[in-house]
Amino acid sequence: MEETMGTRLGKQTIRLDTKPVIQAWAAIAGAKEGNGPLARYFDDVIDDEYFGEKSFEKAESKFVRETFSKILSKGNVSPGDIQYVFAGDLLNQCIAVSYGMRETGIPFFGLYGACSTMSESMNLGSLMVDGG
Repeated sequence: MEETMGTRLGKQTIRLDTKPVIQAWAAIAGAKEGNGPLARYFDDVIDDEYFGEKSFEKAESKFVRETFSKILSKGNVSPGDIQYVFAGDLLNQCIAVSYGMRETGIPFFGLYGACSTMSESMNLGSLMVDGG
């Protein structure tokens, strides 16, 4: 089967042949975010900024693990159904996400785009889906 990839329409625009779909999403927030205007969109709000861990870094990794677990559950998929994970954080070269994802055995692409990490990961993921 020959795989095709989207059509380049311009320098920064690609029309995808295989449209990606967001099957499930999850969000766990801290207390400050949980008291804000987006509170109703969070799956959980954690009052303890250390999330029961001994360090901020361990807490961040736990946020990743717990959020990923919720995504799997909401999407009714197992880790074996996932080919790649695109994710990032702002701690020392994506250390929190690296530790949060390492037990899954899923190939992981660590991204560092600061405020653009979410859109960067969605763009790269959609290109992977389109590329087969």
